[in-house]
Amino acid sequence: MSLLVNNTIWILINVFLNNSLEQILKRSSTCSSNTAHVFPHHIRSSALKKAIGNHFDDISKCFDDKFRVYNDQRIIRRLSLDQIKKLYVSRILPSTSMEFFNMDEWSDPFYFLTFVNPSVRSDIIVSSFQAKYNKNCLSSDLLPKFKLVSPNHLPKEAKIDWVNLRLPEMDCVQDEAEAIAYLPVETSMPRLKQIITAQSDATVRAAVAKNMVQTLNWNQCYSGIRDLVEFFVTRFRNETKGFRQTVVSEMGLLGNLFLKMDWEDWSAIRDFIDLINLNDEVPNCQGGLRSIYSQQIHAC
Repeated sequence: MSLLVNNTIWILINVFLNNSLEQILKRSSTCSSNTAHVFPHHIRSSALKKAIGNHFDDISKCFDDKFRVYNDQRIIRRLSLDQIKKLYVSRILPSTSMEFFNMDEWSDPFYFLTFVNPSVRSDIIVSSFQAKYNKNCLSSDLLPKFKLVSPNHLPKEAKIDWVNLRLPEMDCVQDEAEAIAYLPVETSMPRLKQIITAQSDATVRAAVAKNMVQTLNWNQCYSGIRDLVEFFVTRFRNETKGFRQTVVSEMGLLGNLFLKMDWEDWSAIRDFIDLINLNDEVPNCQGGLRSIYSQQIHAC
C-alpha cells in the first residue's frame, strides 16, 4: 500500500480521535513510511465508517492533491451516494466545464469513477456536472464534447445519442469500433463482426477484437461470451499471437460475468485456450489466463 494511501487512512483515524486537523496535516506531511504503514492493518471497519460519518465535512475540506480519499477502496465503499457526489463536486471536478471535456480517462473525474459502483456512475457525473457548472452535460450542444474514452460513464440513451452524433465524423477504423462498442450488444456485435472481417491489417483486427470483448463487458452481457469466443476460434484460428494475447487479456477483465455463464459455455473458452497452448503462447498470456482460470474455479 502506498505512502499516499497510508497517510490518507492515518488522517482519518486521527480525525476520528479528535486531533486537531491542522496538527494532523502538519504531522502527516512529515510522517515516515514506517509509521504510516502501521495503521491500515489495524483499522476496524466500524471505526473507519464512524470516522467518515462523523467528520466527513472536515475530512473532505483537507483533501487536496496530496490527500485523496478515493485512493483507498475501503474508504470509498463506506461513503454514501450523497457524500460521493459532494466530494466529486468540491474536490474532483475541475473549475470549468471546458477543462472537464479536455480530460482523458486517467484524469481525476474519470479515474475516480472506477472506484464507484457502476450502477451509480452516470448519476454521479450528470448530477455533479449540473451542480458544479449549472449546465446539463447531456444537452445537444455539450454531449458531443465528451471524448471517445468518456461515454461509458453516461446513461444508456445518452451513450447511443453520443455514438450517433460522433460516428459520422470519425475516419479511423479503430475509433469507429471503439465508439460502436458503447452501443447495446445486439447492435454493436453484428457491426463489429462486419468491421473485423473486412480488415487486412492484423493490428487493426486485434484492436477491433478487443472492442468486441469490451462491448460485452460494458453492457454486462455474459450471454454473448460463448458466441464471441466461438467466432474467434472458427474465423480467426490462424491469427497472430498478438491477436490472441489481446483477446485473452481483455477477457481476463470480464470478471464476474464468467460466473453467470452456463458450464457448457466454457467449452468455447477452453477451445480458445487450446489455440494458445498449441502455439506456445502461454507465457505471453499469463495475466489473462490467470484471471480466467480463477473465475472458472469459482464457477465449478
